[in-house]
Amino acid sequence: MSGIRGGVGMGVDSWFDDNVRRVVGGGRSTYFWLDNWVGGTPLKLQFPRLFDLILDKWTSVREMAERGWTVDGGAWVWRRLLLAWEEETVVECAALLSDFVLQDTVLDRWRWALDPIKGYSVKGTYQYFTSSEPVVERGTSHMVCVLVIFGYQSIDWYCTFNL
Repeated sequence: MSGIRGGVGMGVDSWFDDNVRRVVGGGRSTYFWLDNWVGGTPLKLQFPRLFDLILDKWTSVREMAERGWTVDGGAWVWRRLLLAWEEETVVECAALLSDFVLQDTVLDRWRWALDPIKGYSVKGTYQYFTSSEPVVERGTSHMVCVLVIFGYQSIDWYCTFNL
């Protein structure tokens, strides 16, 4: 999964990122800013200015919680003093986290949104791409996808629209 965090494997309108979620238990193996664990998108995208200003971009959810992620908590260590509007953004972020409770006895895990019961499969991904009927302003189109395998480790998708 580390390659996915670094941007490898994305493409076709970030289909992978749109369909994978991080389910946080104890928070030890989930990156606070980088993983998609709260609010539907990674916090670095929800609060880009805060991400630019925070010193520790690679901290875990557990570390941030232990330091204190309330507005006045010790988790927020900035490169410089914040402007008033940036402080308001910290309030928004802290509000998002206010009801979140870590579960020490539960491990963090990935959840595949397209099939949360069975998890990720090539078959499920293929069905996702081939059953999509995107709507285009000029009418309906069909998406044609081709799976390209480069050796045994690298897979890529190429999709085009047939109007």
